[in-house]
Amino acid sequence: MAQSFDEFLAEVKAAWSGELARLTARYNVLSWSRAAAFLAGIGLTWWLFRTMPIGAIFVGVIALVAFLFLLKMHAEVANARDHLQRKLDIVAEEEQILSWQWLQRDGGDHYTNPEHEFSFDLDLFGRGSLFQYLHRHSTKIGGDRLANWLMYPPLDRAEIIARQAAVKELAAMPQWQMQLQAHGNNTANQTESSDSLLSWMKEPFEYLEKPQVKLML
Repeated sequence: MAQSFDEFLAEVKAAWSGELARLTARYNVLSWSRAAAFLAGIGLTWWLFRTMPIGAIFVGVIALVAFLFLLKMHAEVANARDHLQRKLDIVAEEEQILSWQWLQRDGGDHYTNPEHEFSFDLDLFGRGSLFQYLHRHSTKIGGDRLANWLMYPPLDRAEIIARQAAVKELAAMPQWQMQLQAHGNNTANQTESSDSLLSWMKEPFEYLEKPQVKLML
């Protein structure tokens, strides 16, 4: 019997929660180890410097290398922990959606177009809309793409079949989807969209217009 989606969520939630606890414990150990290596290195170097300057330099270099190594490990564990937390946040959101508690999500109201043939009166956007239930995008480009697909569905039979095949393939890979979404959510705090970036690139570079710059060029 195939595993239901709520069973899958319960399974990955238990596994990822245990892994998160282990990563958090390791993160804390590395935090203290990093601080201890730094303080011990400074203290030992200072103590040796009065009697063995060469030895103090040697110890200082070793302490610095050890500190940088622990710093690198600490950053890697922090990134892994944060990524895992984002995946657990996705699981929590999916559990809410399964429980029909999804009206707090982005409804894509800004995509509503009264002049469009049907987007204004078929609940494509807004509270309780299809967009609000379906979307899993992390970027503005992803939201724009979904909104465009809802407003302008394909009419070509081959394209419709291709999309159905893609949906079927992705439906069998829920853990991969969450992994991808978690990576995307890592950039969700970046407020600059591609549109604003492109607009900025099209603006004249006033710095090049300054007389002193033209003289150098």
